[in-house]
Amino acid sequence: MADKRTKAGESRVADPKTIELIKAVDPLAKADALMGRHRVRGKGPATQPPTQPMLDLELPEEFPVLTEVVTALPSTAPDTAALEAKIRSELIESLRGELESAIAARVHESIGPHVEEILRLAARELEAEIRDAARMAVTEAIAAEFDRLKGGGAGSEKGK
Repeated sequence: MADKRTKAGESRVADPKTIELIKAVDPLAKADALMGRHRVRGKGPATQPPTQPMLDLELPEEFPVLTEVVTALPSTAPDTAALEAKIRSELIESLRGELESAIAARVHESIGPHVEEILRLAARELEAEIRDAARMAVTEAIAAEFDRLKGGGAGSEKGK
């Protein structure tokens, strides 16, 4: 079923949705429609660009031409490596205190709990070793006193 009524640029398709889809997808149809909106309407002659320049300037017979070819930067350019090193050292020097405190804070956060745990374990071990040393000293002192009393008591009875 073809639609007998056609407009300029439309095909003979019966379904209006198909016509709208073709118009929406076809970029040439869109460009043609845009140009159609801006065409000069009327029967008068179309406007043409002016053939003479708008300003009357007299041009010299010879135009200046650039003939010098520059291949390298002039030697007066600053040494970027030295400048970068200087700026870096100044920046580090100015931020040294802040960097040190930031690094110290991070180190303290990461190793602080471990150091505390090591100190607790060392304190427990030291306490145990002191108890053992005291126990051994007391045991040795008691043994020495028993030996002295045994030896001195038997010797004193013999002397009587």
